[in-house]
Amino acid sequence: TEKYPSLVKGVKGLGLLLGMELSQPAAPFVEALLVKGYLVTVVAETTLRFTPPLTISDTEVDSVLAALDETLAES
Repeated sequence: TEKYPSLVKGVKGLGLLLGMELSQPAAPFVEALLVKGYLVTVVAETTLRFTPPLTISDTEVDSVLAALDETLAES
């Protein structure tokens, strides 16, 4: 939220289940991340839901975070 305060309203989660609430519809971000090879879903209209596998590695986490950062920067 600090890097994109006008776009990201908040992040909530429990364990590996995370939701990122956006200030605009989340569907375009889901599509952009899917093109980059990441499956993210929409909850309500403005929330991205991340549900990675329990076996996700640190490298894979870094990779999805980099793709998310790139996607948010493009908006």
